[in-house]
Amino acid sequence: MSLFTINIVVLEGGRLVRDAELRYTNNSTPQLSFTIAMNESYKDQSGQWQDKPEYHKIVFYGKLAESITPSMKKGIKVSITGRLSSYSYEDKETGKKHSASNVIADKVILLDRPKQESDTPSQRSYSQNNQTPKQPDQNTRNDSREEYVQSDFDYSPLTDEDMPAF
Repeated sequence: MSLFTINIVVLEGGRLVRDAELRYTNNSTPQLSFTIAMNESYKDQSGQWQDKPEYHKIVFYGKLAESITPSMKKGIKVSITGRLSSYSYEDKETGKKHSASNVIADKVILLDRPKQESDTPSQRSYSQNNQTPKQPDQNTRNDSREEYVQSDFDYSPLTDEDMPAF
């Protein structure tokens, strides 16, 4: 038996394939779900570089999920840190069992900003204990990154009601 395990996922530079969807679990916990696309580059048999898209489902829980929803638009480039979570479900129409996995995010960084926001560069950081944006100090890089960290992460098991319908 192992004394500990490590389950860390880092996805850097993926783009949302559609606007994020905010829902609430049965116990009223905000749940933001979105999918990002990332390209995996490889050389084909002729030596030419090819890109293969990879899609990752992301789930972000808690009050911060509500805070970042307006910024989570199709095409936004993000960095995600979290853990891999696998689950199974039964197709209601066919009765067939399926398995899938999500990344349960505990940190979301917006690497660029939605088009409708101001073009003025800024950096905003949010934490679970302080819901208001912190303005950068003199020593902070002045770029367009916004960081959202889920510090009070709830590791309670997910139920069937928490899973999206397919």
